Amino acid sequence: AVYLLSDDLADPRLIQRLEDYVQQGGLLFVSPGGFADIERFNRRLHKGGQGLVPCPIEAATLISERTGNTETDISILAENLARFFEGETAKLLSDVRFYRKFFPPRGWKAAGDVKILASLRGRARTPLIIQSPFGRGKVVTLLSPFDNQWNNWARNPTFVVLVYQLIFLNRKWISDNELRVGDRLQESTVAIPKSSSMSRLLVRSSSSSVGVQKTSEIGRAHV
Repeated sequence: AVYLLSDDLADPRLIQRLEDYVQQGGLLFVSPGGFADIERFNRRLHKGGQGLVPCPIEAATLISERTGNTETDISILAENLARFFEGETAKLLSDVRFYRKFFPPRGWKAAGDVKILASLRGRARTPLIIQSPFGRGKVVTLLSPFDNQWNNWARNPTFVVLVYQLIFLNRKWISDNELRVGDRLQESTVAIPKSSSMSRLLVRSSSSSVGVQKTSEIGRAHV
């Protein structure tokens, strides 16, 4: 997965590379930074509905302004995620507090394959985490930066649970170049010239690619 947490979207080539990555089946996490340029974010990432993120964002708003100082803890809406936040984990999740967030335009609703995975519970129930398809891949948009002035989630153990479960649930496939526990690996040795300064070498077999280390004085590497 790739995490886009920076406000530096000045280089259009970066956006194009991210689009290509997700189009081919990648997973992208997007969170506008605390000083995000709203106009540029919408123009480069939303693109009127054709970009990576499924909705434009408006200026950040204090949560208390939208909820009348009511409780604003997280409500996990996706069933495949909610089961990981039960029991003791639910107690930890209740300690998460959000102070500011970006909001979609009033009246915006998730349509098609766009899903709201989590929202803020309170009088104004608003999207917090949105998942959307892009080509063969997925984009997960979090509408509040990982910043203590915006929320305390990154300091809560449930944050790690959420990130890992999102990656697990959105994985498309494991490529031929990756190994799983239990996969058979054929051993081989590769000659490396003694004069070579190479410390790593990639060896491609019919089933996998594996890194090897130069390990001996005579210049032989063992997989």
